[in-house]
Amino acid sequence: MIFLNTIKMITISVLILIFHVISNATPLLQRGTGNIEITVFFETGHSKLGENSFQYKRLITFLDSISIIRNDRQTFFSITGNASFTGSMKYNDRLSLKRAFSVQKMIKKYLFYSSPAFKKIEGRGYKDNLNTRNLSDLSKFQNTRIIVSFERGKTEPDEILSSFDTIKRYGKNSIDMTFVYIKSGEFRMGSSLKDRDEDEEIKNINIKNDFFIQNTEVTQKQWSRVMGKNPSSFSRCGENCPVENITWDDAHIFIRKLNGLEKTTIYSLPSEEQWEFAIKRNSKKDTIQIFDNPYDFAWINLNSKGKTHRVATKKPEDNGLYDMRGNVWEWCTNQYLFESLNSDFNYYKGKKYRVIRGGNWNSDIPDIRSSNRLFADQRRSNAGIGFRVVALKK
Repeated sequence: MIFLNTIKMITISVLILIFHVISNATPLLQRGTGNIEITVFFETGHSKLGENSFQYKRLITFLDSISIIRNDRQTFFSITGNASFTGSMKYNDRLSLKRAFSVQKMIKKYLFYSSPAFKKIEGRGYKDNLNTRNLSDLSKFQNTRIIVSFERGKTEPDEILSSFDTIKRYGKNSIDMTFVYIKSGEFRMGSSLKDRDEDEEIKNINIKNDFFIQNTEVTQKQWSRVMGKNPSSFSRCGENCPVENITWDDAHIFIRKLNGLEKTTIYSLPSEEQWEFAIKRNSKKDTIQIFDNPYDFAWINLNSKGKTHRVATKKPEDNGLYDMRGNVWEWCTNQYLFESLNSDFNYYKGKKYRVIRGGNWNSDIPDIRSSNRLFADQRRSNAGIGFRVVALKK
Protein backbone atom coordinates (compact mmCIF):
# COMPACT_ATOMS: atom_id res chain seq x y z
CA MET A 1 0.00 0.00 0.00
CA ILE A 2 2.85 2.40 0.89
CA PHE A 3 4.56 1.58 -2.41
CA LEU A 4 1.37 2.28 -4.40
CA ASN A 5 0.81 5.58 -2.60
CA THR A 6 4.41 6.58 -3.34
CA ILE A 7 4.00 5.80 -7.06
CA LYS A 8 0.73 7.76 -7.08
CA MET A 9 2.37 10.78 -5.46
CA ILE A 10 5.29 10.71 -7.95
CA THR A 11 2.90 10.46 -10.90
CA ILE A 12 0.81 13.39 -9.63
CA SER A 13 3.95 15.46 -9.06
CA VAL A 14 5.21 14.83 -12.61
CA LEU A 15 1.81 15.76 -14.07
CA ILE A 16 1.80 18.97 -12.01
CA LEU A 17 5.29 19.78 -13.33
CA ILE A 18 4.19 19.29 -16.94
CA PHE A 19 1.11 21.48 -16.36
CA HIS A 20 3.26 24.13 -14.68
CA VAL A 21 5.78 24.22 -17.55
CA ILE A 22 3.12 24.34 -20.27
CA SER A 23 1.10 26.99 -18.36
CA ASN A 24 4.14 29.20 -17.88
CA ALA A 25 5.06 28.68 -21.51
CA THR A 26 1.77 30.02 -22.89
CA PRO A 27 2.99 33.65 -23.04
CA LEU A 28 6.14 32.39 -24.76
CA LEU A 29 4.09 30.72 -27.44
CA GLN A 30 2.27 34.00 -28.00
CA ARG A 31 5.20 36.45 -27.78
CA GLY A 32 7.90 34.20 -29.18
CA THR A 33 10.40 35.11 -26.43
CA GLY A 34 10.69 34.78 -22.66
CA ASN A 35 12.05 32.60 -19.82
CA ILE A 36 11.02 29.53 -17.85
CA GLU A 37 13.00 27.83 -15.11
CA ILE A 38 13.34 24.81 -12.86
CA THR A 39 15.39 24.00 -9.75
CA VAL A 40 16.52 20.40 -9.19
CA PHE A 41 17.86 19.15 -5.86
CA PHE A 42 20.90 16.95 -5.29
CA GLU A 43 21.70 14.62 -2.44
CA THR A 44 24.09 16.27 -0.02
CA GLY A 45 27.65 15.92 -1.26
CA HIS A 46 26.65 14.48 -4.66
CA SER A 47 27.49 16.08 -8.01
CA LYS A 48 25.15 13.99 -10.18
CA LEU A 49 21.46 13.07 -10.15
CA GLY A 50 20.74 9.35 -9.85
CA GLU A 51 19.07 8.02 -13.02
CA ASN A 52 16.23 6.47 -11.04
CA SER A 53 15.75 9.45 -8.74
CA PHE A 54 12.67 11.66 -8.71
CA GLN A 55 14.78 14.78 -9.39
CA TYR A 56 16.35 13.17 -12.47
CA LYS A 57 12.88 12.34 -13.82
CA ARG A 58 11.70 15.90 -13.05
CA LEU A 59 14.52 17.31 -15.16
CA ILE A 60 13.87 14.89 -18.05
CA THR A 61 10.17 15.78 -17.99
CA PHE A 62 11.12 19.47 -18.04
CA LEU A 63 13.43 18.93 -21.04
CA ASP A 64 10.71 16.98 -22.85
CA SER A 65 8.41 19.97 -22.32
CA ILE A 66 11.08 22.26 -23.79
CA SER A 67 11.07 20.05 -26.89
CA ILE A 68 7.34 20.61 -27.28
CA ILE A 69 7.19 24.38 -26.78
CA ARG A 70 10.45 25.57 -28.38
CA ASN A 71 8.79 25.70 -31.84
CA ASP A 72 12.06 25.95 -33.81
CA ARG A 73 13.33 28.84 -31.69
CA GLN A 74 16.85 28.83 -30.34
CA THR A 75 17.05 27.92 -26.65
CA PHE A 76 19.59 29.46 -24.28
CA PHE A 77 20.35 27.93 -20.90
CA SER A 78 21.72 29.64 -17.79
CA ILE A 79 22.79 27.12 -15.15
CA THR A 80 23.75 27.90 -11.56
CA GLY A 81 24.92 25.13 -9.26
CA ASN A 82 24.80 25.59 -5.49
CA ALA A 83 26.59 23.64 -2.75
CA SER A 84 27.34 23.82 0.95
CA PHE A 85 28.80 20.63 2.37
CA THR A 86 32.00 21.20 4.30
CA GLY A 87 33.80 24.09 5.93
CA SER A 88 35.99 24.43 2.83
CA MET A 89 34.77 27.11 0.42
CA LYS A 90 37.11 25.71 -2.24
CA TYR A 91 35.41 22.32 -2.00
CA ASN A 92 31.94 23.88 -2.12
CA ASP A 93 32.84 25.98 -5.16
CA ARG A 94 34.12 22.90 -6.95
CA LEU A 95 31.07 20.79 -6.02
CA SER A 96 28.62 23.50 -7.14
CA LEU A 97 30.38 23.79 -10.52
CA LYS A 98 30.37 20.01 -10.98
CA ARG A 99 26.61 20.06 -10.46
CA ALA A 100 26.17 22.76 -13.09
CA PHE A 101 28.28 20.87 -15.62
CA SER A 102 26.47 17.56 -14.93
CA VAL A 103 23.16 19.29 -15.72
CA GLN A 104 24.69 20.80 -18.87
CA LYS A 105 25.73 17.29 -19.96
CA MET A 106 22.14 16.05 -19.52
CA ILE A 107 20.76 18.97 -21.54
CA LYS A 108 23.23 18.32 -24.36
CA LYS A 109 22.30 14.64 -24.37
CA TYR A 110 18.53 15.07 -24.45
CA LEU A 111 18.31 18.17 -26.62
CA PHE A 112 21.28 17.56 -28.95
CA TYR A 113 19.05 17.79 -32.05
CA SER A 114 18.05 21.41 -31.29
CA SER A 115 21.58 22.80 -30.77
CA PRO A 116 21.01 24.30 -27.27
CA ALA A 117 23.27 27.24 -26.40
CA PHE A 118 24.55 28.15 -22.94
CA LYS A 119 24.66 31.77 -21.80
CA LYS A 120 26.08 31.10 -18.35
CA ILE A 121 27.36 28.14 -16.36
CA GLU A 122 28.47 28.93 -12.83
CA GLY A 123 28.87 27.45 -9.38
CA ARG A 124 28.20 29.08 -6.02
CA GLY A 125 29.68 27.56 -2.92
CA TYR A 126 28.27 28.59 0.46
CA LYS A 127 30.11 28.38 3.76
CA ASP A 128 28.07 26.32 6.18
CA ASN A 129 27.83 27.10 9.87
CA LEU A 130 29.84 24.38 11.61
CA ASN A 131 27.91 24.91 14.85
CA THR A 132 24.49 24.22 13.30
CA ARG A 133 25.44 21.92 10.44
CA ASN A 134 22.67 19.38 9.75
CA LEU A 135 20.97 18.05 6.62
CA SER A 136 17.93 20.31 6.91
CA ASP A 137 20.14 23.41 7.10
CA LEU A 138 22.26 22.29 4.16
CA SER A 139 19.47 21.04 1.91
CA LYS A 140 18.50 24.50 0.65
CA PHE A 141 21.94 24.79 -0.96
CA GLN A 142 21.97 21.34 -2.60
CA ASN A 143 20.45 22.36 -5.91
CA THR A 144 20.99 23.62 -9.42
CA ARG A 145 18.82 26.27 -11.02
CA ILE A 146 18.19 26.16 -14.78
CA ILE A 147 16.74 29.17 -16.61
CA VAL A 148 15.69 28.65 -20.24
CA SER A 149 15.33 31.57 -22.66
CA PHE A 150 13.55 31.41 -26.02
CA GLU A 151 14.60 33.92 -28.65
CA ARG A 152 13.98 34.58 -32.32
CA GLY A 153 15.55 36.66 -35.07
CA LYS A 154 19.34 36.89 -34.94
CA THR A 155 19.46 34.17 -32.33
CA GLU A 156 18.16 31.52 -34.72
CA PRO A 157 20.82 28.89 -35.39
CA ASP A 158 22.39 28.95 -38.83
CA GLU A 159 21.26 25.40 -39.47
CA ILE A 160 18.15 23.59 -38.25
CA LEU A 161 18.48 19.92 -39.06
CA SER A 162 15.47 17.83 -40.05
CA SER A 163 14.86 14.64 -38.06
CA PHE A 164 16.25 12.55 -40.92
CA ASP A 165 19.40 14.68 -41.23
CA THR A 166 19.82 14.60 -37.45
CA ILE A 167 19.85 10.79 -37.54
CA LYS A 168 22.18 10.88 -40.54
CA ARG A 169 24.64 13.16 -38.73
CA TYR A 170 24.41 11.91 -35.15
CA GLY A 171 23.09 8.35 -35.56
CA LYS A 172 20.24 8.94 -33.11
CA ASN A 173 17.08 10.98 -32.59
CA SER A 174 15.50 13.16 -29.90
CA ILE A 175 14.49 10.28 -27.58
CA ASP A 176 17.88 8.59 -27.78
CA MET A 177 16.97 5.93 -30.34
CA THR A 178 20.13 4.83 -32.17
CA PHE A 179 19.96 3.86 -35.84
CA VAL A 180 21.93 1.83 -38.39
CA TYR A 181 22.17 2.96 -42.01
CA ILE A 182 21.00 0.41 -44.60
CA LYS A 183 21.91 1.12 -48.21
CA SER A 184 19.39 0.18 -50.91
CA GLY A 185 19.93 -2.90 -53.06
CA GLU A 186 18.58 -6.25 -54.22
CA PHE A 187 18.44 -9.49 -52.26
CA ARG A 188 16.91 -12.95 -52.24
CA MET A 189 14.09 -12.97 -49.72
CA GLY A 190 13.09 -16.31 -48.25
CA SER A 191 14.94 -19.56 -47.63
CA SER A 192 16.47 -22.27 -49.80
CA LEU A 193 16.57 -24.80 -46.97
CA LYS A 194 14.83 -28.09 -47.70
CA ASP A 195 12.98 -28.01 -44.39
CA ARG A 196 11.90 -24.37 -44.69
CA ASP A 197 8.32 -23.39 -43.95
CA GLU A 198 5.85 -23.26 -46.82
CA ASP A 199 5.59 -19.45 -46.74
CA GLU A 200 9.34 -18.85 -47.14
CA GLU A 201 9.62 -19.28 -50.89
CA ILE A 202 12.51 -17.44 -52.58
CA LYS A 203 11.72 -14.01 -54.09
CA ASN A 204 14.01 -11.45 -55.70
CA ILE A 205 13.34 -8.15 -53.94
CA ASN A 206 14.61 -4.68 -54.84
CA ILE A 207 14.84 -2.21 -51.95
CA LYS A 208 14.85 1.08 -53.86
CA ASN A 209 15.51 3.56 -51.06
CA ASP A 210 18.20 3.78 -48.39
CA PHE A 211 16.79 3.79 -44.86
CA PHE A 212 17.77 3.79 -41.20
CA ILE A 213 16.62 1.04 -38.84
CA GLN A 214 16.75 1.22 -35.07
CA ASN A 215 19.67 -0.83 -33.78
CA THR A 216 17.60 -2.26 -30.90
CA GLU A 217 13.97 -2.92 -30.21
CA VAL A 218 12.03 0.04 -28.78
CA THR A 219 12.77 0.10 -25.06
CA GLN A 220 10.38 0.68 -22.19
CA LYS A 221 12.14 4.00 -21.49
CA GLN A 222 11.67 5.21 -25.08
CA TRP A 223 8.04 4.11 -25.09
CA SER A 224 7.33 5.89 -21.80
CA ARG A 225 8.93 9.14 -22.98
CA VAL A 226 6.49 9.26 -25.91
CA MET A 227 3.39 7.57 -24.49
CA GLY A 228 3.64 8.27 -20.76
CA LYS A 229 2.68 4.75 -19.60
CA ASN A 230 4.57 1.46 -19.70
CA PRO A 231 2.32 -1.46 -20.71
CA SER A 232 5.03 -4.13 -20.48
CA SER A 233 4.34 -7.41 -18.73
CA PHE A 234 8.04 -7.54 -17.83
CA SER A 235 8.23 -3.98 -16.48
CA ARG A 236 10.48 -5.17 -13.65
CA CYS A 237 13.07 -6.08 -16.27
CA GLY A 238 13.88 -2.36 -16.41
CA GLU A 239 13.67 0.67 -18.67
CA ASN A 240 16.32 -0.67 -21.06
CA CYS A 241 14.37 -3.84 -21.77
CA PRO A 242 12.13 -4.04 -24.86
CA VAL A 243 8.61 -2.74 -24.53
CA GLU A 244 6.09 -5.54 -25.13
CA ASN A 245 2.44 -6.35 -24.54
CA ILE A 246 1.53 -3.87 -27.28
CA THR A 247 -0.69 -4.35 -30.31
CA TRP A 248 0.21 -3.46 -33.90
CA ASP A 249 -2.23 -0.57 -33.54
CA ASP A 250 -0.46 0.59 -30.35
CA ALA A 251 2.87 0.62 -32.21
CA HIS A 252 1.33 2.87 -34.88
CA ILE A 253 0.02 5.27 -32.23
CA PHE A 254 3.55 5.49 -30.79
CA ILE A 255 4.99 6.19 -34.25
CA ARG A 256 2.36 8.84 -34.96
CA LYS A 257 3.20 10.59 -31.68
CA LEU A 258 6.94 10.31 -32.31
CA ASN A 259 6.49 11.89 -35.74
CA GLY A 260 4.41 14.62 -34.12
CA LEU A 261 7.00 15.23 -31.40
CA GLU A 262 9.71 15.80 -34.01
CA LYS A 263 7.36 17.44 -36.55
CA THR A 264 8.23 14.94 -39.26
CA THR A 265 6.82 11.94 -41.14
CA ILE A 266 9.95 9.80 -41.46
CA TYR A 267 9.18 7.12 -38.86
CA SER A 268 7.26 3.90 -39.49
CA LEU A 269 7.29 0.20 -38.76
CA PRO A 270 9.59 -1.70 -41.11
CA SER A 271 8.04 -3.69 -43.92
CA GLU A 272 9.01 -7.34 -43.67
CA GLU A 273 11.08 -6.83 -46.82
CA GLN A 274 13.04 -4.05 -45.09
CA TRP A 275 13.35 -6.16 -41.94
CA GLU A 276 14.77 -9.20 -43.75
CA PHE A 277 16.98 -7.06 -45.99
CA ALA A 278 18.42 -5.36 -42.89
CA ILE A 279 19.26 -8.61 -41.12
CA LYS A 280 20.80 -10.13 -44.26
CA ARG A 281 22.62 -7.00 -45.44
CA ASN A 282 26.39 -7.50 -45.19
CA SER A 283 25.73 -10.60 -43.12
CA LYS A 284 27.14 -14.11 -43.40
CA LYS A 285 24.48 -15.51 -41.08
CA ASP A 286 21.60 -16.18 -43.47
CA THR A 287 20.89 -19.53 -41.84
CA ILE A 288 21.04 -20.60 -38.24
CA GLN A 289 23.44 -23.44 -39.13
CA ILE A 290 26.24 -20.89 -39.67
CA PHE A 291 26.11 -19.76 -36.02
CA ASP A 292 28.88 -21.06 -33.80
CA ASN A 293 26.49 -20.64 -30.89
CA PRO A 294 22.97 -19.18 -31.38
CA TYR A 295 22.79 -18.29 -27.68
CA ASP A 296 25.52 -15.70 -28.26
CA PHE A 297 23.09 -13.76 -30.47
CA ALA A 298 19.61 -14.36 -29.06
CA TRP A 299 17.51 -14.64 -25.92
CA ILE A 300 15.36 -17.72 -26.63
CA ASN A 301 13.63 -20.45 -24.64
CA LEU A 302 16.77 -22.28 -23.53
CA ASN A 303 18.60 -19.27 -22.06
CA SER A 304 16.00 -16.57 -21.32
CA LYS A 305 14.54 -18.05 -18.11
CA GLY A 306 11.07 -17.25 -19.45
CA LYS A 307 11.42 -13.47 -19.68
CA THR A 308 12.79 -10.56 -21.71
CA HIS A 309 16.25 -9.10 -21.13
CA ARG A 310 17.95 -5.73 -21.59
CA VAL A 311 18.51 -4.87 -25.24
CA ALA A 312 21.99 -5.03 -26.78
CA THR A 313 23.32 -7.57 -24.27
CA LYS A 314 23.91 -10.24 -26.95
CA LYS A 315 26.26 -10.02 -29.91
CA PRO A 316 25.00 -7.86 -32.81
CA GLU A 317 24.55 -8.85 -36.43
CA ASP A 318 27.47 -8.06 -38.72
CA ASN A 319 25.94 -4.64 -39.49
CA GLY A 320 25.50 -3.63 -35.84
CA LEU A 321 21.84 -4.58 -35.27
CA TYR A 322 21.01 -6.08 -31.88
CA ASP A 323 18.22 -8.48 -30.91
CA MET A 324 17.00 -9.11 -34.45
CA ARG A 325 16.74 -12.68 -33.21
CA GLY A 326 14.94 -13.48 -29.96
CA ASN A 327 13.94 -11.31 -26.98
CA VAL A 328 10.63 -10.20 -28.58
CA TRP A 329 8.92 -10.78 -31.92
CA GLU A 330 8.78 -7.56 -33.94
CA TRP A 331 5.73 -6.12 -35.69
CA CYS A 332 6.05 -5.33 -39.41
CA THR A 333 3.72 -3.20 -41.51
CA ASN A 334 2.64 -6.06 -43.79
CA GLN A 335 -0.65 -7.86 -43.63
CA TYR A 336 -0.03 -11.59 -43.59
CA LEU A 337 -0.85 -12.78 -47.11
CA PHE A 338 -0.05 -16.26 -48.33
CA GLU A 339 -1.68 -18.63 -50.80
CA SER A 340 -1.35 -22.13 -49.44
CA LEU A 341 -2.62 -25.58 -50.15
CA ASN A 342 -3.13 -25.80 -46.41
CA SER A 343 -6.57 -24.43 -45.55
CA ASP A 344 -5.35 -23.48 -42.06
CA PHE A 345 -2.99 -20.90 -43.62
CA ASN A 346 -5.62 -19.54 -46.00
CA TYR A 347 -7.93 -18.87 -43.05
CA TYR A 348 -5.77 -15.90 -42.04
CA LYS A 349 -5.68 -14.24 -45.47
CA GLY A 350 -7.61 -10.98 -45.55
CA LYS A 351 -8.11 -10.85 -41.80
CA LYS A 352 -6.42 -8.43 -39.41
CA TYR A 353 -3.24 -10.45 -39.06
CA ARG A 354 0.15 -8.79 -39.40
CA VAL A 355 3.59 -10.24 -39.96
CA ILE A 356 5.95 -10.57 -36.98
CA ARG A 357 9.64 -11.40 -37.32
CA GLY A 358 12.67 -12.52 -35.34
CA GLY A 359 11.41 -14.86 -32.62
CA ASN A 360 11.23 -14.11 -28.91
CA TRP A 361 12.30 -15.24 -25.46
CA ASN A 362 10.14 -18.37 -25.78
CA SER A 363 11.24 -19.38 -29.30
CA ASP A 364 13.05 -22.46 -30.51
CA ILE A 365 16.21 -22.14 -32.60
CA PRO A 366 14.44 -22.54 -36.01
CA ASP A 367 12.18 -19.58 -35.15
CA ILE A 368 15.10 -17.13 -35.19
CA ARG A 369 16.20 -17.84 -38.77
CA SER A 370 16.35 -14.63 -40.81
CA SER A 371 13.65 -15.83 -43.25
CA ASN A 372 11.21 -17.23 -40.68
CA ARG A 373 7.74 -15.64 -40.77
CA LEU A 374 4.91 -15.64 -38.27
CA PHE A 375 1.74 -13.62 -37.84
CA ALA A 376 -0.42 -12.22 -35.05
CA ASP A 377 -3.76 -10.44 -34.69
CA GLN A 378 -3.01 -6.72 -34.90
CA ARG A 379 -5.66 -6.01 -32.26
CA ARG A 380 -4.16 -8.32 -29.64
CA SER A 381 -1.06 -7.95 -27.48
CA ASN A 382 1.10 -10.35 -25.54
CA ALA A 383 4.35 -10.39 -23.60
CA GLY A 384 6.28 -11.77 -26.56
CA ILE A 385 5.74 -9.03 -29.17
CA GLY A 386 7.43 -5.63 -29.47
CA PHE A 387 8.85 -3.64 -32.40
CA ARG A 388 11.59 -1.39 -33.74
CA VAL A 389 11.21 1.59 -36.06
CA VAL A 390 12.71 2.64 -39.38
CA ALA A 391 13.37 6.16 -40.66
CA LEU A 392 12.90 6.80 -44.37
CA LYS A 393 13.21 10.20 -46.06
CA LYS A 394 9.99 11.01 -47.91
